[in-house]
Amino acid sequence: MAGCSAGNGINSMNNALRNAVLNAFNGKRSEIAKGIFKMKNGINAPAAKNMKKLSYNCNLETAALNYINTCNNAALLGNTYTTTLAFGSVVSINDTITMAPQYLIGFTAAQQGSGMVVTDGSAAFVYDEETQIGCAYSTTPCSRMPYPSILICSITPLLPTSNTPIYSIGAGCTSNAQCTKAGYNKCDITSKLCYA
Repeated sequence: MAGCSAGNGINSMNNALRNAVLNAFNGKRSEIAKGIFKMKNGINAPAAKNMKKLSYNCNLETAALNYINTCNNAALLGNTYTTTLAFGSVVSINDTITMAPQYLIGFTAAQQGSGMVVTDGSAAFVYDEETQIGCAYSTTPCSRMPYPSILICSITPLLPTSNTPIYSIGAGCTSNAQCTKAGYNKCDITSKLCYA
């Protein structure tokens, strides 16, 4: 991916792993757009309209890697949500990416007007306005993180407040005409996500 480091795919991100990140997180976003995402309470979340498809951002990856190596919050970029997924044993970079959505996306939400508001759990990676994600991996994180394997992911833009709807209820797109947010006017018919 343009602007990203080459990486080796063993202890640093490469393009295959960056695509795996996109597939994993866009896969969950697609489940929501299709109305097949099972919430923590066992009920399928209503389908989402105009859910944006994520693209990969190398600057988010670099900032996440700088943070994980230094434990300095100043390394992180503004208007992002960043979280770490720490493992108590050595876990391969590929496996951390495969497991990330099950740990980072689990919520129950309730309808508020035409939107869905989270009532329990974490939905930070499925806010419909988010457009970019970047992740980094380390087996030698800074000293405040005593774990042998860490995946850290940042996503932007940040969900404004905890009571902001994470998405609008409606059918996932089946044509470009149904993608009505500025700059995101194309429909990926398979995923039902809108993209630029």
